[in-house]
Amino acid sequence: MAVRKIALSFLGIALALSLSTSVYAQETLDKSENSKDEANFMSVSRQTVTASGEAALVGNSLREAAASGRKLSAADEKWLEVLRSHWGRDNISVPDLDRLPAQRQVNCRLTAEYINAHPGALQSLLQAWEAMEAATNLELQIFHGDGYTLPCCNPEIRALLKQSYTLAEFENLYLLALSHGTFDMKVNPENGLVITSDISGEENREMACRQWVTDTVRTGEIERVVAPEGWKRVLQTLAKFYTSPVEQQAFDSCIANPKQYREGGLAEGVAHIFYPQNLQRDPSWFNNKRLESHGLALQALCQGLKGWAANEAWGAVQPDDAYVQAIANLAAYFISIDYATAPSAGNWEETPFPGGLTWDAQAIKAGLQELNDLLYDRHYDDCNCVVSFRERLRSSRHGQIAADRTKLAQAIASGEKRVRSSYMAESPGHREVDASLSFLAGTDSRLDDNGLASVGKYLKQLEMLETKLVREHGMLRYAPFYTQLKDGSKVLSPDSYLNFNYNIASDPQGKLNLEWKGVLDSFGSKDCSEPLVFAARASLATDNREAQWFMVSDVARGYANQGLQVLKEAAVRLGRPDGHVKIAELTAAERELFQRALQGATRNINRAYARITDTKPMVKANGLKAAAWAVPEAWQSVSTLDGGCAYLPGVNTPLTWAAVSLQGASKTYMELLQAAER
Repeated sequence: MAVRKIALSFLGIALALSLSTSVYAQETLDKSENSKDEANFMSVSRQTVTASGEAALVGNSLREAAASGRKLSAADEKWLEVLRSHWGRDNISVPDLDRLPAQRQVNCRLTAEYINAHPGALQSLLQAWEAMEAATNLELQIFHGDGYTLPCCNPEIRALLKQSYTLAEFENLYLLALSHGTFDMKVNPENGLVITSDISGEENREMACRQWVTDTVRTGEIERVVAPEGWKRVLQTLAKFYTSPVEQQAFDSCIANPKQYREGGLAEGVAHIFYPQNLQRDPSWFNNKRLESHGLALQALCQGLKGWAANEAWGAVQPDDAYVQAIANLAAYFISIDYATAPSAGNWEETPFPGGLTWDAQAIKAGLQELNDLLYDRHYDDCNCVVSFRERLRSSRHGQIAADRTKLAQAIASGEKRVRSSYMAESPGHREVDASLSFLAGTDSRLDDNGLASVGKYLKQLEMLETKLVREHGMLRYAPFYTQLKDGSKVLSPDSYLNFNYNIASDPQGKLNLEWKGVLDSFGSKDCSEPLVFAARASLATDNREAQWFMVSDVARGYANQGLQVLKEAAVRLGRPDGHVKIAELTAAERELFQRALQGATRNINRAYARITDTKPMVKANGLKAAAWAVPEAWQSVSTLDGGCAYLPGVNTPLTWAAVSLQGASKTYMELLQAAER
């Protein structure tokens, strides 16, 4: 029972890390032997073609040449010809980024002269080869769930997956991952910021050098438990960013003239990315139309004040002027631009959609509700620190807008109406099926005044997302949709970011191709909010080869949270102030909803754990090493040397937000299992 309490509260991290992994190894072996008898897993290995003479010749030659750093010569022509014959091509058509939507022909022939003339070309070819070879030889174990199958590359994780769990059984799985550092995070001691992705700047400068507000707040869920002092510094850091001269000017302009945001260009708005060294926006990232980041930040800043009032270890320190001003800025910004209908690029930072986004509306509404509590909940009337905050807010710049009770109530109601009317579509009429919707069910917001009806709606939404977006290795960010260009024409747009062979010099036909990589590198994770650029990137994508992302954790959490909501509704019906309800006490309708929620949570928590990398380092989709026991941002599709396709851990492995998402889902799922066993 002691371990159970530790796992549920996340306070057993230090203890769990001190446990000997040999205990888990023995359990894994025992359970593996049992599972053979149950015939519910099998080993799958792709046919090894790299053992053939020609493939071995190319691979060994590439490694030798890259390691030596030498120029290629006539002596290399034998293996280069083999490479060109089997894995090369002469030319290809690609988008002309300077004259979109025009195409241009490029010469792709891999000669010694070409490779020698382009610094880094040999290393790019080697990384592509390493990725394709790893995809060819990838070994997976298959877990057979109740109506679904999952490929797992980590045998110790696979051995503990089950079709249904007791709390003790799932704790074993959670603590196994915990003991291997799956949920570790790195905190900057100066500003408290969590490092977004534990990869080098040389490998991915964009991810390594920038800080996303969303990732900062999302990882705070765990940081405020394991590093509360760091979280206090994060709140101060966010406040400083939101009141820096450039951002303050952006707030002032959009609040004074909302049309500037709603009808202006992509640069109009408050930045959601900054450099952690100086807390300044990245001027080259010119899409400032992402709103949910700021809603999450407002909620975090207000919760920090509530924690301060309650003497929580993670609560904000006594707020300075920047802290108060940041809250005023954010609230007035949302109210002024009418956030529930304002155009937004959403979580994926691509083309902004008119009419607002559903998850954005929920994230911002939650932040405004937290502010409303601080300002008007009588519970805080005797709390001097909150009373002082109220006075300072009202006297700050934009404070009158932020503290106008009527406007604040109307803004909250507007967000509530938006979410309840469009919970099945992220951007109605534009991009409807979007993984961002998965975040809704994990909140305490209702979709209906009737609690059970609300649960039913959430389950319907989650089941829709499972059907349309969930895959073997994770979840698509969105289903293909039509993008309208300026001339009125429409193009079908699958998710092209991190699509097939996105990070290697291999094209859609699995041919080693340095020119193709050059075109993809010109996109990178750059702004694709201009429809023509977005369409050009989409034209490079391969159907049914989208990256598969970590948000299956959020689907699992949503299901588990809705199961807990069923029990809360039953507790109200039974007059149980402590909330304790036994499953046998549920009505038939309540039991049906609870079982759907439990089964959905189990399916998707299994999917989330199956994404964890192997027990030893493995090759990523860019040909470099992925850490063992890590949670990737996404699994990406890569060509195999025999002309097929397989999924490898993505370039951003590990991603801290992905790890926190899985840890948060685990916590909620354990709460559900504990309640189910009463």
